[in-house]
Amino acid sequence: MVKLQFPLLCTIIIAFTLVLPVVESQTLVYHLEHEWAKIWINQDRTIDLLYDITIVCDEGTLHWVEVGQPNDDFEIENNNQLSTEDTSSPGQYKVRVDVRDLEAGESVRFNLTTNVGKMIQEDTQNPGNVGMQFTPTWFPVAIDNLRVRVCRGTTPNPKMAVLLSIGRETI
Repeated sequence: MVKLQFPLLCTIIIAFTLVLPVVESQTLVYHLEHEWAKIWINQDRTIDLLYDITIVCDEGTLHWVEVGQPNDDFEIENNNQLSTEDTSSPGQYKVRVDVRDLEAGESVRFNLTTNVGKMIQEDTQNPGNVGMQFTPTWFPVAIDNLRVRVCRGTTPNPKMAVLLSIGRETI
C-alpha cells in the first residue's frame, strides 16, 4: 500500500502544478533619448525647473516614470501633456508622469515644470555670494543626451545662461 501511495502522490502533485497558471515577470528595459533640464533662478530664491525628456521603451510596457525633484519644497506647474502626480515619500521627492502604456519600440517626449524652493543658499565661505547644488538625473538607465541650462531671472537671456552639456555620450 505504501508503494502505491508514493507514485499516486507524485502524479497528483505534477498534475496540480500543470494546471496552475503560469506567472511570468515582464522584463522592462528603457532608456532616455534625451533629458534636458532648464533652470530659471528667481528673485525669491526659488527656481523654475523644466525637464524636457524623451523616453524610449526597448522591451516590455512602460506605464509611468518618476522624475526626481531636488527637495520637498516643490509645486507642479503647467503640465498638460500627460497626467502628473506628486508621489514623494520621506527623503525621496518625485513626480510621477503617466506615459500611457508605452510599448517596445515606442517613444514619448514630454515636459515637466516645477517651481522648487530652498534651492539658492548663502555661500558661507564667500560672503555676498549665493550658490545652488543640482543633480540633473536619478534615472538608473542610459541617457543618450544630457543637458543642463541655468538662467538668471524669469526671462531667458543667452548672455546670462550657463549650459552644461554631455552630448551623445551614454551616462
